[in-house]
Amino acid sequence: MKKIVHVCLLTALLTGLGTSAFANGAKDRGAEDLVLSEPGTYPLVEEKATLSCFATLSGTMTSFEYEENSFTKVMEDLTNVHIEWKVATEADAETKFNLIIASGDYPDMFMSPKKMETNLTKIQVLGDEGVLTPLESYITEGTNMQEIYNRFPRLKNILTLPDGHIYSMPSLTGAYHAQAQAKMWIYEPWLKALGLDMPETTAEFQAVLRAFKERDPNGNGLADEIPLVASKNNSGWNSQIDTFLMSSFIYNDSSSYGHRRMLLEDGKVVVSYDKPEWREGLRYMKGLYDEGLMASESFTQTKDQLKQMVDGPSQPVVGTVPGGWQGSISQISVDDNVRWKNFVTVPPLEGPAGYRSTPYFADMGLTDRISDLLITTSCDYPELAFRWGDTLYDPDVSMRACWGVEGVNFELLDEDSGIMGVDGDPAKFRVLEQPKGNVGWNNRHPRYLYFADYHSKQADNPDRPIESVLYAETHDKYLPYVPDADSILPLMAFSPEAANEVAELETQLKSYVNEMVARFVIGDADLDADWDDYLDELNNIGLERYVELYQAAVDANM
Repeated sequence: MKKIVHVCLLTALLTGLGTSAFANGAKDRGAEDLVLSEPGTYPLVEEKATLSCFATLSGTMTSFEYEENSFTKVMEDLTNVHIEWKVATEADAETKFNLIIASGDYPDMFMSPKKMETNLTKIQVLGDEGVLTPLESYITEGTNMQEIYNRFPRLKNILTLPDGHIYSMPSLTGAYHAQAQAKMWIYEPWLKALGLDMPETTAEFQAVLRAFKERDPNGNGLADEIPLVASKNNSGWNSQIDTFLMSSFIYNDSSSYGHRRMLLEDGKVVVSYDKPEWREGLRYMKGLYDEGLMASESFTQTKDQLKQMVDGPSQPVVGTVPGGWQGSISQISVDDNVRWKNFVTVPPLEGPAGYRSTPYFADMGLTDRISDLLITTSCDYPELAFRWGDTLYDPDVSMRACWGVEGVNFELLDEDSGIMGVDGDPAKFRVLEQPKGNVGWNNRHPRYLYFADYHSKQADNPDRPIESVLYAETHDKYLPYVPDADSILPLMAFSPEAANEVAELETQLKSYVNEMVARFVIGDADLDADWDDYLDELNNIGLERYVELYQAAVDANM
């Protein structure tokens, strides 16, 4: 990739102009009068061109306009493309987008439309209806998008919809630790106080919880210890009780953010919650509950109540707690709260049958936002629009758009600076001051700041070592136990009819499974007497049809 190196060198870059004709003139009305530079060179056109774009103001931004937003000025001076902005606020962005679609009067581009972040189905519908322009013919060698596809072929497969077209330009961001989100945190001083080793199996974990309950690890002479506690479903990031524990018996990517407890086995879609191993996982959790090792509040309290339980007492009372990061279990934003620093993660536990896994989000950083630029069929110069969007993938441009002004908001670091990054290697940059106002575009645009290149390379904060701890715990303890990426269902497009059916079935199945996890664990339903009834109800809801719909999508998308 030909990098811009530093935004302050724009003047030099503007002189490096080569030329090429449009690769695809199917929609390029007037293209005979417009000549683009070679990919990787700027400006994109010799004479200033104008495109229109619908975008959303967010955070402290008040304007995208050239005279008011310093990054807009950088982009226009670099590309020689002026943008006529049509803007919305966070509050009305979705409504305005839908009204524009209904009107048929489209701008040239939609940038980061709300509620479209991961909606391949809606992108397919807009493509089928002639709203969006296919982009694949513009993704050629020398473009940043092609380099991204060369590096991440799975992303190209995901964005190529069943009709064979690519309509969207994504963002590549994410965080290393979010690849394996289902963590269990343990209060390490209690392990040391009782002379206990970190548990590696479900049996050892139960023994540790038992010691926490019976041996007064906080030393206050009271039987006030809570060995294990969680929050209810749909409250807290990976803070529900079953995500971590069930993973010692069968794959279980259940979180409060839409995961499906589903895998591909030899190309076939299977769910976990109708299998015998699921029942054995429930049986283990019931044993913890019956022994008083799991707090009953785990099925009823909110994430804030969970944090209060961890942080509140003068003496610590909570021994273990599930959560995606330290902020899932504690109020880490409170300056004088340091208890969270004493929690470390428990590795995935080996179950009685020898199974040990952790949910894997194989496309982390690739598919979090897959529609950050859409080019419409109203655009007279779609290749120019694509190349303008492709400019935002240059890492230096992405850095300027997201992190602000070098020397003000961030500084680049040399390898010999002695400052270490989140990943333990020399840091690439250090944040000086969070960008505010109209310094950038507040992440509402395509960008190429993939976590391995940027998030992991940010200077660590030794006073608040949140990210470095997450990186190390994920790298050392969790990623060794993820399943093969090919077994993880990617983001997929459904037909509108199938999408509606899937959404309805998914809601009902998730609700029922979550309800029955609680009922089986607390003993309101019997794992032997009521198991067959549970399976029958899954089928009554439509489990077979649900799997069939996913299988059809897999077959069409793979």
